[in-house]
Amino acid sequence: MISAAAVAAQLPDRPWLVFLRWCLATGRAHVVAFREEASGPVAVVRLDPQGTVWAVGAVTSDELCRAVRGERGVAEVRADEMAMGSARVACRGWFETAAIVHERPPGPLPPYDARGVRLMATADDRRAVDRLSYRLRAAAFFASPQLPVALCFDDIEVISVATFYAETARYGEVSIDTVRWRRRQGHGFRTAAFLLEHGLPPQKWAVWTAEAHNEASVQLAARLGFRPVERFTLLRPRPPVDEGERAE
Repeated sequence: MISAAAVAAQLPDRPWLVFLRWCLATGRAHVVAFREEASGPVAVVRLDPQGTVWAVGAVTSDELCRAVRGERGVAEVRADEMAMGSARVACRGWFETAAIVHERPPGPLPPYDARGVRLMATADDRRAVDRLSYRLRAAAFFASPQLPVALCFDDIEVISVATFYAETARYGEVSIDTVRWRRRQGHGFRTAAFLLEHGLPPQKWAVWTAEAHNEASVQLAARLGFRPVERFTLLRPRPPVDEGERAE
């Protein structure tokens, strides 16, 4: 079987594949199936420990079933247009949700209030993140230590976290989350803007993925200067939860 790092090198550096390629390159995923076709690489990959399965290219239903039915704890399948027919067969009865991938070229940002926002750098910053909920701690600490994390403070408490949780040679993918009772107050916008200005290398483009039904996330991406460029399909074993408040 081809190694995960070799698969990462053969997959195209496209916005929707940034997280997958980074997980393969850093040992956070294993390859279920891989082959080369005239149309491009075909791959089924499972991410560890999240239990997300990616279907890239014209995978067969048998290849996808090996990942979905042969393992416990699969929470989500991400499939591109070429993989969708097989994905529907392998995940019969699962619910489909469209996801929109946005990209942002290097360039000026809209005006924002940077007061109370900084890159995580000290032991005190880390202790402040440790006091957050599990989900916000995961947002800050899932990424490689080399990737920057922006924190928005209200006095000594962190109220919003933004990070580049995956990167490739060209892209850095943004993730944000805000303390539930401080959402819809602009803190996510400020934190993400600070990260884009101070944490992204000048030559890289930023990537933002939002589920199509999450209007708050889609609108926040547009406000930050992102434009939609790709779509893929999420399949889950239960109906999608309305997460419209997560962006702000």
